[in-house]
Amino acid sequence: MRLFRLAPLSIVSALSLGSLVGTPACSEQAPREAPKQRFNEYKSDVAPEPELTLDEQRKKLEEERANQPEPTLDPNDPREKWELVWKNGKSALKSLYTERENLITQMRALTFDEKMEDQKKRYRALVDAFEGYAIGEKPEELETAGPRFCKVIDDLMAGTEALKAEGDAKLKEVDTALAELEAKQKDGGKVATRQYEKLETERKLWSAQVLGVGYIHLGMRTLFDEALIFVENGARRGQVALRDCLGKADAKVMPNELAEAVRQKVIKRSRYYLP
Repeated sequence: MRLFRLAPLSIVSALSLGSLVGTPACSEQAPREAPKQRFNEYKSDVAPEPELTLDEQRKKLEEERANQPEPTLDPNDPREKWELVWKNGKSALKSLYTERENLITQMRALTFDEKMEDQKKRYRALVDAFEGYAIGEKPEELETAGPRFCKVIDDLMAGTEALKAEGDAKLKEVDTALAELEAKQKDGGKVATRQYEKLETERKLWSAQVLGVGYIHLGMRTLFDEALIFVENGARRGQVALRDCLGKADAKVMPNELAEAVRQKVIKRSRYYLP
């Protein structure tokens, strides 16, 4: 029988001690920070431009567009041949003409007293001018639509201003006379009923004239709506015609707010060319 030799105690002890104690661990090192880069601060002598608001940016863009040179356009372009006005705006134009017919019916239904024959004649002439305008459908009609529009607007403004000024002055006289009668009655004086009735009749007569002017001013909004369709789809030369007459320095503001709002849109759209 073979017997195995035991290893010497000193060797076994050394191995056991090494397994228990283990090898010494490496010491942990703190991560090194990357060196900071240093930049020289740049200082400009020119102050930075302030940031623009959206409204200021829009205004600046419009000014740049308005100051751009007139483009050289192809005369055979559909827009320059007036082909897009009715192609793109037919539905809106038909709707406008229907609305205008209804307004004209109201204008013509207005009655004047026999002694106001002159005022009636002048008013009817303005209604005729209002009813007689349309941009037209044929190229030769569209070619003259801009100048014709400017003329009818000038005629309507001049005529209505005269009628309204006259009517307002007469109504002021009536109000003054009524105030005097009321003061007299308050002080104990006698005032006949027929005096009040006479003044009230005068008020109705002149109020009708002022009302008729209001109808025309309201109807003028439909003219500007038609002009807006015209400049959005018509040839550049049509835009220029409206730009020059509506945007001139002495151009009059429309008495009706709705008409004035559309007038501003027409001016804005006709200032520069957009394909």
